[in-house]
Amino acid sequence: MLNALGLEATTRLAKIGDRKVCILRLANNDLADWQRTCRIETVASAGQDLGWCQFDDHGEGRLFIPDGVLGALVATLELGEPMGGARLAGTFRLTVNGEGGITYEALDKEGQVAGAADVISRTAAFNVPLTTEQPAKAVPFHSLLERERCLPLPDRGDGSARVLTLHAGVSTVLGRCYASQLRGNALEFLERLDESKIHWVTMWDDRWVNKISARLVYANINGEQSLEVRNITSYSQAANDLQISTSAHGLSVLPPSETTRFSIRSQDTVTLSVGDGANRRELVSFRFVEAQLGTVRMPFFQTENTQFRFPPDDKQGLKMQYIGLWMPLPLQDFERLLALADEPMRLSFAENGLHFWLRYRHGLGVINLTSNEDLKQGLAR
Repeated sequence: MLNALGLEATTRLAKIGDRKVCILRLANNDLADWQRTCRIETVASAGQDLGWCQFDDHGEGRLFIPDGVLGALVATLELGEPMGGARLAGTFRLTVNGEGGITYEALDKEGQVAGAADVISRTAAFNVPLTTEQPAKAVPFHSLLERERCLPLPDRGDGSARVLTLHAGVSTVLGRCYASQLRGNALEFLERLDESKIHWVTMWDDRWVNKISARLVYANINGEQSLEVRNITSYSQAANDLQISTSAHGLSVLPPSETTRFSIRSQDTVTLSVGDGANRRELVSFRFVEAQLGTVRMPFFQTENTQFRFPPDDKQGLKMQYIGLWMPLPLQDFERLLALADEPMRLSFAENGLHFWLRYRHGLGVINLTSNEDLKQGLAR
């Protein structure tokens, strides 16, 4: 199995028609029968379509860079073995300046800079380290949906712990404890919302944060996508205002029991916070993404740079890296669309070196989740 993939890339944006592109070439084109794609994972400007390309038979790919996008972008390479085999993925950073120049840095298997590219005559050359999907360590999607607790991911020995939650449905509830831990007013309030779970559980045991804080609801009406945020701290005598910061709409404050709705487009980011001054807490930050799955654009939300200490009052406490994925469709709709697709749905946390693949297994009638990490280990804990 390959450990790295050599790439050559133009150091200036090229213009093809009315589109600006970065031209990529595989340094070794021995993989012509593999599926080979590249996708920008993060775009600096809100609402831009993702740059995406497939490498042709000659090993060339043209990665579209949306107008007005400058600064550092992170891209993921994916290789698919012939006949539907395992996937390999690697990431690199490309930085676009105001004059259309591009510099490149390969990222290692943990998302850290592995080295800058060598540049010869307007061509950059670099090697992208690859991680491999582990199909033998797949876990059933339904096992994660049914699981209340976060799924611990393997320890990387860097002083932090990573946990994963994944769910499907049109709503998400945000809190600092699980629904089974609620009592009294908080539990009754959650039940009146017709919710049975707290999906994104962050800021564990932090006394400055309400047990339940927000409810998010996604909607797509005639192609117009929106996100509704409701402040649900009103069950408590210690209710808090909720601060909402979005890349598209700026900052707003949502009082207890109030609801707001705003339009949302691919690559928009949202951050929810509570409190002021030393007691200010960032509950979660997430990005809205649309993955291409065949001819269908599949919406999902993924957390981004969401971290907290546990125990919360211990400055030397364990740094928790919270990784949440929300498929904002009814489960039956998500299963149906995935069953029609020829390829798996890929979800990447590129700067963490973490990749996931969702497949519908027709023979078993189930969805499997695989990763470049060992997920079975966590499911057993």
